[in-house]
Amino acid sequence: MLDGHVDDWLEGFYTGRPPFVLTSAFPFAGEVRLYPAPAFEPNLSQAMRLGLGKKLKKITYVSEGILGNWLRGVPLDDALVEPTQTEGKAISNLIQGERVWVSADERRRIAAALGLPADNEPHALRLWSEGVAPHVVVGRAEEALGVAT
Repeated sequence: MLDGHVDDWLEGFYTGRPPFVLTSAFPFAGEVRLYPAPAFEPNLSQAMRLGLGKKLKKITYVSEGILGNWLRGVPLDDALVEPTQTEGKAISNLIQGERVWVSADERRRIAAALGLPADNEPHALRLWSEGVAPHVVVGRAEEALGVAT
């Protein structure tokens, strides 16, 4: 039934003109690629875990540098914040509303790509925006009566 059709469809892949191409569905900022945060907790001290509280569970993406260290079990306490040289003020490496964790170097590269100062506050590093799309809602009672709200 499909004899020949599958071969015809696959021909584009063999000739360099595929009918479709799959690309990465993960976000990136400039050269900094982001990956889903692993399902297990990173190697952090108890004090750091307590200090982060629920923030740790809200991290949805991590950079390649953080991911590699996370998977290898490298202690990551120092990767969360970086003290600045000028004021001694710690700058978080959690960006995008504290949902993306990057290294200090990656944070600086992202800031440069966005035209922001390297020691900019992390909340200003927004890679994407999110919004709520309104939907029409019909309740069960109204639907049963044929009445739209």
